[in-house]
Amino acid sequence: MLIEKWLEIDGDQLYCLSSDIKESQETLVLIHGLGESHLCFADALDWLPNYNLIMFDLCGYGYSPASNISHSTESQAKRMLKALDQLDIHDCFLLGHSWGGDTSTLVCEYDTKGIVRGFINAEGGLHEESIILSQIIADTYSELSTDEFTNWVKGEGFSKRFAMAWGHGAGVKYLSSVRRCEPEVLGQTASEIY
Repeated sequence: MLIEKWLEIDGDQLYCLSSDIKESQETLVLIHGLGESHLCFADALDWLPNYNLIMFDLCGYGYSPASNISHSTESQAKRMLKALDQLDIHDCFLLGHSWGGDTSTLVCEYDTKGIVRGFINAEGGLHEESIILSQIIADTYSELSTDEFTNWVKGEGFSKRFAMAWGHGAGVKYLSSVRRCEPEVLGQTASEIY
């Protein structure tokens, strides 16, 4: 059974999708990358049935509205720890993809209670070769007005440049997530990364 919640954290709403948490199973928390949402981990529900799975949409992405406070990587990481506390998770593993790997690194750094027992960084890391997508989004964000950038993200500009050009299922999932994100948050996050 899947459980869907919106957690109230410091005035923000954080979307959480999880499997039914069983004490007998290890817990794996999945944190998405730039522009993504919990959808990028949907297949894990089939692949990892023997784990408690928890997926969040970071504020401004997926079903989580934009934050009233901050979208910085640091704020997103601190929000994750508060979410785990709210869910009464005292022991887990993290898997962060891309920017989610960077966010998860900070979750580990800020975890003073020892909640995180292990961390898998899937393509996270800020080096020139891995931030090309962030650079293009950040450059486009700085060059266009707010309305033009929103049209680029939600219209054909982004889809033709990336997701549809990739020509495979991962691109379709990614585009579906990008269509749900707040363009302003996407632009801010990409600019922070770049």
